Amino acid sequence: TIQAAGDIDIESGDLFFSTAGKGIVLGATSNTDANTLDDYEEGTFTPTITSGSGSAGTYSVQEGTYTKIGRTVMVRVGVGAAIGNLDGQIYVSGLPFTADQDHRGINLELYVPGTTHTFFDATGFLYDNDDKVRFWTVAAATSDSTGRALTDNDVDTVIRLYFFFTYQT
Repeated sequence: TIQAAGDIDIESGDLFFSTAGKGIVLGATSNTDANTLDDYEEGTFTPTITSGSGSAGTYSVQEGTYTKIGRTVMVRVGVGAAIGNLDGQIYVSGLPFTADQDHRGINLELYVPGTTHTFFDATGFLYDNDDKVRFWTVAAATSDSTGRALTDNDVDTVIRLYFFFTYQT
């Protein structure tokens, strides 16, 4: 129902567009791309732990959820596995969308049981056109205080990674 004041009242059913490329214009009086909300999506994905030349073994946790609004993607990841054949820098791959540019400074805490430092304060980053989160840490299993990539040398037999971050497609 269109109200006398111009508001639209939908009491049942959904509002949808029957043609692709349409959206809701916000904060403007005409349809401009910069002000058109034309994408919303929620879903799940299956994150995996990989490295430079290997992959993780048996998974105990593999959970990923996302919400995409326009170009912005909010991701929650929980993944844990036996280290298997990991060799080199550790990544979490399988994000639902590739990044449109480098995204650095994803703040997260990594749980790595069986190491000198069970919890790592780390920064994650994505490269342009990539779907892998890489990790950089200063609280590594060694006394290295300058920071470096998280590698298979930091992990005993099991790795668990839990983090949330936002990036753009």
